[in-house]
Amino acid sequence: MLFSRYPLLTNVQVRTIIEQTAEKKGGYTYTYDIPHPNGIWNQDMGYGRINVFRALNFADVHIKDSPLDNGQLPFRAGRFWDNSDIVVRNSDDGIFEHESAVRGRDNYIYVCVTNLGPAAAHNVNVRLIAVPFSGTEFVFPEDWTAGPEGLGRKNFKK
Repeated sequence: MLFSRYPLLTNVQVRTIIEQTAEKKGGYTYTYDIPHPNGIWNQDMGYGRINVFRALNFADVHIKDSPLDNGQLPFRAGRFWDNSDIVVRNSDDGIFEHESAVRGRDNYIYVCVTNLGPAAAHNVNVRLIAVPFSGTEFVFPEDWTAGPEGLGRKNFKK
């Protein structure tokens, strides 16, 4: 089916798309594994169950961890504060350039999603979880609510 929709793909590209769009099934722990470069993997389930819809609709969207990020997972080079696809703005002005957050007022997070795949990206959901670290000037618990896996979630609108 992938070859019929995208006839110029190679065998390796088709395999990569199938592996990257596989559906993770509950009850298994998927982790990054060096010999399996196309996402998280499990000894029993591999990359997961093949999802034909996701494979045919594959758009390879990602948010760059740094300017060096080319979309390969996991990305382990560069510094997170050099991130090129997430910026903070003091006003919703449409300018994609970082400004320091200002305490006591609304700040805006802009996220750029990159599409490198063969299909046009649509229905892309971005979930943003801010984690407090030294220098953010966020105060716990006034500025934070409990988030998943013990991470703090920023209340961006009060």
